[in-house]
Amino acid sequence: MDEDNRGGGDGLVRPLYVSTFRHLRAVQPTGRAVEVGAMARRLGQAQVCGSREERGRLVPLWSPVRYREGARRGSDGVAEVHWLVLDYDDGTPAEVARERWSGWVHIGHTSYSHMQGRPATKTHPEGRPPAPALRVVLPLLEPVPAEVWSEVMRGILSGLGQEADSKCIDPARMFYVPVVASPSAAFKHWVHTPAGGLDGPWLCLADEVAQARVVVEERERERVARLEAVAARARDIVDSREEQEREVRRRLLEDPRAREDFGHMVGGRVVLVDGDALIRHAPCPACGRRSVWWPIEPRRQYRGECNHRNSCGYRGHLWELAALHGLALT
Repeated sequence: MDEDNRGGGDGLVRPLYVSTFRHLRAVQPTGRAVEVGAMARRLGQAQVCGSREERGRLVPLWSPVRYREGARRGSDGVAEVHWLVLDYDDGTPAEVARERWSGWVHIGHTSYSHMQGRPATKTHPEGRPPAPALRVVLPLLEPVPAEVWSEVMRGILSGLGQEADSKCIDPARMFYVPVVASPSAAFKHWVHTPAGGLDGPWLCLADEVAQARVVVEERERERVARLEAVAARARDIVDSREEQEREVRRRLLEDPRAREDFGHMVGGRVVLVDGDALIRHAPCPACGRRSVWWPIEPRRQYRGECNHRNSCGYRGHLWELAALHGLALT
């Protein structure tokens, strides 16, 4: 991570993008350019909200990204990331986080669970005592393309951001605006300006982006090669058992019972989604995860698809899946 004092001249003038959502269930982002100074002021105002349910209904959320025109919420619709956001929920004191990012302009504030004890869970049967919880927000010198953001975040979380929440790596991650449980709850906010102003230095991730591109491109080559190998293997099996496979193909095209039986045979489960019965959690022949699904009624779809569209992308006919599993329907 390099220090770079270029910031478009004045951090109060050069805008970055954010996307906002009216509440937790909203799916349509509202994108706008925002200046660093305006962002600092907004993140310095805490809204009072007493319950998790009320927070989900009433409190707006924001995402540090620019969405593609017309896109709905989700990583597939994100074009680029304009801010680095790090959540510290492990008890890291504000002074430590502030020092960690002291080389760059950043905004910090405590979050909802700051100095609140947590109830017992499976991983923490005795609960957790009150501890700091905070968020650090850094403007980026150059926006980062969404397709490499998760890999860039993995690098950050293994370095300077090692204490931050490791789950916050997808580009579509949303964050509540500052919220406190009551008017008397503790809330801290700071704006760090190493050079005395918001014009810089801003965090530059050019090196991290270049390294991430190499990893992502290699991963994509491996993914394509894996899919091609699976498809070739399925063709070989089907071609070698033409008569038998013709009957299997007919039944998996036409017979809901056969499609359901096949799902059970490979360890899948029947799940109802919006009134439709689906086979879920079948093993994927490409990535090995239990992530392939298909509808039991054949009128809608004749292929099984892997849920991991970006990292895997498998999509194959059910009779090819049956062949790959070495199964014959009786």
